[in-house]
Order: sequence, then structure tokens, then C-alpha cells
Amino acid sequence: MFPWESSYTGLETSPGERYGKNQIHINGDIAFAAKQFWMASKDSSWLQEIGYPLVYQTAEYWASRVEYDVANDRYVINHVMPPDEYHYPVNNSVYTNVVAKMNLLFAKEVADILGREIPKEWLTIAEKMYIPFDSEKNYHPEYEGYTLDKEVKQADTILIGFPLMYDMDEKVG
Repeated sequence: MFPWESSYTGLETSPGERYGKNQIHINGDIAFAAKQFWMASKDSSWLQEIGYPLVYQTAEYWASRVEYDVANDRYVINHVMPPDEYHYPVNNSVYTNVVAKMNLLFAKEVADILGREIPKEWLTIAEKMYIPFDSEKNYHPEYEGYTLDKEVKQADTILIGFPLMYDMDEKVG
């Protein structure tokens, strides 16, 4: 798990455990940055020596952090602080769950490029990752239980469109 804020030592230095321990989306953010670097550079030496271990280990983190929701046959990520720090703790932050799903899928992509294997369960987790969506109002709520009357600090749902480029219908709000 990467620190939310760190010092020279690389250890977590954020003000209070609630931030460092629960803003876990940083792991997916770093894996996303690695994907961006790979897409821009196509540096296969970097991918093998740095990118793959980083992406593999962050995917391993997500696989250890998700919980299986038997009743709904899906994977969930509970008790997190999303990028919107006004809301904590929340279950199933749309941003956190999307970036985790993308990390797991990118681990598979990199493994395929390098002729390596990943645990098969990672693809199942990615496929069944719960991404909150309100089909009645046609939008992704910021987290499970979010209502449109709540003030937000940061537009987490906008971030899944850009920069994450999460695949969704262009009419989705």
C-alpha cells in the first residue's frame, strides 16, 4: 500500500490515521500513472523491471482488500475515504472501485505482454467489481448511499470520465 502523504523515509505522514489508512485509491492512482507512462513510452525494459512489479503488487493489494458480497454476487470495497474527503467513511466509492478494477485489468494486460501469469481470481474480481450506478437517474453516485443533495469537495464521478476514461455511455451523468 502506498502512503497518501510521505516524507523522505517513504513512510505515511498524513495528519491522522483516517487519511493515510483509508484513502486507498492512491494505490490505483499510482498504477494508473504507470499505465499512462507505459502507453506513452512503450519502454519494455521499464515495464519488465519496474512497471510489472508495481502493477502486480498494487493489484495484489486490491485482491486482498475487496470483500465478496455473496447476496449480490459482486466484489465491494468498504470503509474508505474517497478523493472527496468530506465523506468518510463510505462504502463503494465509485472512484476507488473503478481505479481498483482498472488496476486489476492492467495487471492482466501487462502479464500478457510479458508472458507471465496473474491469479485467475483477479479477473473475476475485476469483472464483478461493484461500480455504483443509479439507472433511474442515469448517473454514477459518488458512493453507495450518496444522494444528490449532499455537498461534495471533489467531483469523484467526473474523475472516472477523465482522466480514468472509464468506459460508459456518453449520456451518463
